[in-house]
Amino acid sequence: MQAAHPASPFALLHGLWSADRGASPTVARESLARQQRIHEGATLVLPRPAGISLICATGTVWITHDGDCKDVVLEAGESYTSERRSRMLVYGLTASSVLLR
Repeated sequence: MQAAHPASPFALLHGLWSADRGASPTVARESLARQQRIHEGATLVLPRPAGISLICATGTVWITHDGDCKDVVLEAGESYTSERRSRMLVYGLTASSVLLR
C-alpha cells in the first residue's frame, strides 16, 4: 500500500484502517471503519446490516435489501445508513470503494 499524503482524505481512511487492525489505540472504537473495494459488476453481501453506515468513497454503487423494493444508488461522497436487518447487497455499478462503519 502506498503511503498517503497527510493532508489527503485517504490519510484519514488509512489511519482508520490501521486502527481497526490494532495499530493505533488512540482512535475511539466507535469511529473505526474499514474500506472495501468493489469491482465493477461485483457484489458485496452484508448479512445483518442494521446500524451500518456505508460511505461511497469512489465510483458508484447500487444498494438493495432483501424484501425491500426501495433501492439506493450512491456516488462518490454520498452515504447511506441501514436501518434494516435483512441482507444488504452492494453492487458495483463502476469500480468503487466504500467505507463501512
